[in-house]
Amino acid sequence: MNIIAEKLRLRCESLFNKTSFLGDYLDYCDYELKASLSGKSRIITSDDIFAHILSVRKINGEIDNTREVLFERYSDNRRKSFGLILWRILNS
Repeated sequence: MNIIAEKLRLRCESLFNKTSFLGDYLDYCDYELKASLSGKSRIITSDDIFAHILSVRKINGEIDNTREVLFERYSDNRRKSFGLILWRILNS
């Protein structure tokens, strides 16, 4: 798939191992398209998918951490407010 993608000059996020012979090899390759490729055409490799999964996991982890911090702040503020209300009731 990488050779086809290189020959078609498709965009690729991840790198693959190229040798100095790849250009010469691609010169011997030929292809025929039944339809034209758009400028958005690209190859998606398993490395791209794995990198995306790791990225989503990192974002989700950051969201979880932020949610925990916000919940702790909310709980602290609620306890303080409840304590203040209780104090006012007891001292009125």
